[in-house]
Amino acid sequence: MHKANELGWGWRSETITAPALWGARAIHTPAGDADLLPDRIDSIGPRAERVRLQAELKRSLSRLLGDFVAASSGERTEIREAGDLVLHCRICGGYVYLTAYVRGLGHAS
Repeated sequence: MHKANELGWGWRSETITAPALWGARAIHTPAGDADLLPDRIDSIGPRAERVRLQAELKRSLSRLLGDFVAASSGERTEIREAGDLVLHCRICGGYVYLTAYVRGLGHAS
């Protein structure tokens, strides 16, 4: 089990725990988008579980993140879900902090 505060990037809350986690810090653009930077993305956990998590992210990230980022100004925090994918989002200081995990891989909270 890993805690989100072990990630190099993302919303590093100690209350988020899962067997595999993905985290990122994106830039909140003036156009209302989030630019994910390859050197600001991290994942931890067993390889098979990270592969499943990344597949879920590929399917759902832009849909989950789109209207959250577009409607945000200032500071905002929200948890979004798509099937088994759980995405913790936080906008603060011009950045978008993201942490994701797949519910049902071991125990996740």
